[in-house]
Amino acid sequence: MAMRNYVALEGNDWEFLGHMDLLFDDPAQAIKLNDKYSGYLGIFLNDCGDWTVYTKGKFLGILSINVPSSPKLNNQNIYELTRICFPDYFEMKTNKQKKYPSKFVRECLKMFQEEYEVNKFITYLHEDQNGRYLQYAGFEIDHITKHSKNSKGWSNRAGRSQGNLSNKVRFTKKNEA
Repeated sequence: MAMRNYVALEGNDWEFLGHMDLLFDDPAQAIKLNDKYSGYLGIFLNDCGDWTVYTKGKFLGILSINVPSSPKLNNQNIYELTRICFPDYFEMKTNKQKKYPSKFVRECLKMFQEEYEVNKFITYLHEDQNGRYLQYAGFEIDHITKHSKNSKGWSNRAGRSQGNLSNKVRFTKKNEA
């Protein structure tokens, strides 16, 4: 099962990311990541005795790629970008900064394709989200997903809260290799 996470960091100083209990459901997961990425991720006790997470360099973005959750898309070398996040403090003022999100996506896809055979990438955004950076990275709008009136979305499983049931735009990018 393919799952890859890519993180963009800038600089070389330790930067506060957040409190461990707010970032991780399972402390063991945080410790495991700390051991694996000890040069880039640090978990420290602060002056109040709380466990905090720091990154070596300022956090600029994260992208996760996984197999699609839809059974119709399995076993076709189709992979889904399941998370693309850029922090609110990353203000894109200059032309170079505005190009960063699409460049980050392109570079992540390139690294992923060095490990896996890919026919196509897909990802979804809500209609009110700006997907221009995906288009600059080579994605095209492929489909609009509309929930039915009776849809429960993610809340169809125990313990899940009602999700955002607004329309979603599916973006696709075919492998050019």
